[in-house]
Amino acid sequence: MRKCSGNNTQEWDAGAIFGIECESCGQVVEFFQDEITRPCYRCGQTINNE
Repeated sequence: MRKCSGNNTQEWDAGAIFGIECESCGQVVEFFQDEITRPCYRCGQTINNE
């Protein structure tokens, strides 16, 4: 049985992991392509993957 391709990082392209800058403190937070939000590591602000 084949897994969902979103969970298999071997099938992700180079842009699947990227950084978004927190608007509150400027910290760059790493996102995976399938994440909707993440907390900032420095200040805790919720960052949206737009």
